[in-house]
Amino acid sequence: MKKIQLGDLTMNVVDEGEGKPILFVHGFPLDHRMWREQRKSFAADYRVIIPDLRGFGESDVTSGTITMAQFADDLNNLLNALKVVEPVVYCGLSMGGYIAWEFAKRYRERLAGLIVCDSKAASDSDDTRQTRFNSAKELRENGADNVVFAMMPKMFGMTTRDRNPELVEEFRQIMLKANAEGMAAGQLGMADRIDGRSLLTELNIPALLLCGEEDIISPVLEMQEMAASMPQAEFVGIPEAGHLAPLEQPVEVNNAIRKFIEKL
Repeated sequence: MKKIQLGDLTMNVVDEGEGKPILFVHGFPLDHRMWREQRKSFAADYRVIIPDLRGFGESDVTSGTITMAQFADDLNNLLNALKVVEPVVYCGLSMGGYIAWEFAKRYRERLAGLIVCDSKAASDSDDTRQTRFNSAKELRENGADNVVFAMMPKMFGMTTRDRNPELVEEFRQIMLKANAEGMAAGQLGMADRIDGRSLLTELNIPALLLCGEEDIISPVLEMQEMAASMPQAEFVGIPEAGHLAPLEQPVEVNNAIRKFIEKL
């Protein structure tokens, strides 16, 4: 792990290996640890860069609202600080996918390829946006417990909950220990995010969309439609996985990622 100073932000980041850079961007409300199986698999052949986003993990917390655009700018600044000049393969899950649309909009020249796991392009419905506002208020007033309790049934697929309860409990504890203010700022940022659907037809870069077939947050059909809208995208469903497919079925996810990168 490294601590990188980016203006007013100290960012915690994994930077391992050599070769084509892969930037892994975690989901809400996790940190770099959700990519541990990808770190193990890819650091032998590629340069693997896995930050804790602003407000998460061991990176600094900023109060208020952290927009997807701010996260994207942080990632660009991080790549500059790490002296990464070669275009990266960006791999983001859930919130990391929301950030991907802003990153592609702002820093298209930095992308060699785009991998979006278990995420959406559409902005929130009014009901979902209100839920995020309520969640941010709950986090600031009472901490993470109630918010994490509400999230947990949706985070892992039924197969994982049945067969691997130790993994589910491990990441429940990680979520419970996340910084409540960082979580609140991220929730408000997600509520305020752009509708990325208008970008899809313009993203003429190689793209891979991965989705756990048991994901109820980012359903398979919705991600298939996203892939069909993109000029160079392919879709891969991951059996027996929910919203955290890279943790739940790492072998299948890693095989799909490796096959995609080797074709670039």
